[in-house]
Amino acid sequence: MAPHQTETRPTSAATSANLTGMLHTPVVHTTIRTALCDLPAEVVKEASLLVEELIADAGRGGASPRGLELSRTVAPARLHISVTREKPRATTREPLSPEITVGRILVEELAADWGTSATETSSTTWAVFDLEPSPES
Repeated sequence: MAPHQTETRPTSAATSANLTGMLHTPVVHTTIRTALCDLPAEVVKEASLLVEELIADAGRGGASPRGLELSRTVAPARLHISVTREKPRATTREPLSPEITVGRILVEELAADWGTSATETSSTTWAVFDLEPSPES
């Protein structure tokens, strides 16, 4: 099992964390709860769901999730999430399943914005989560 490493660095964000290695749920939950400790439980729960789905998606298709970066900004109040995965040596294509479909719907519903970028050896999925409720019409 790869050791967890947490790196903090100076940033204009209010809070920043960078986890590398195998991304296990207890470490991820603790990091999210710490970064969002001043927010209502429902906001923390939704942010956790989004992060967990991005990590789960990074492990699909034979890939390995290897890095999680969380960066919280104050104005606007947002959590920026990036999950990096190593591309598998042999890609396996998973059939569209209810789990994958529900996961994609979850990301669409919870993220204010999201996308992906790739290099030859890795890909990163990023998402932006609004920490303040949007005014309803």
